[in-house]
Amino acid sequence: MMWRIVLWDDDMNTGATMTFVLHRVVGLTLAQAVDLTHQVGREGFAQVPVIADQQETGVVAARMQVFGLRVEVAPA
Repeated sequence: MMWRIVLWDDDMNTGATMTFVLHRVVGLTLAQAVDLTHQVGREGFAQVPVIADQQETGVVAARMQVFGLRVEVAPA
């Protein structure tokens, strides 16, 4: 089963923080990180690219939460 991370918009984090985490922690290209950050701002959430393994997805989500981002792990 494939898993995904949903990144939710919140009032606490700036776009710069989201972009930094998506780029440096998740490993997206800077362009992908910026695009997802803009999507979160427009739509209130964005799906971070799918990671195949549930455990790996959970680890990445936990790393994002360390920075205060609001995320959830869900089946893709």
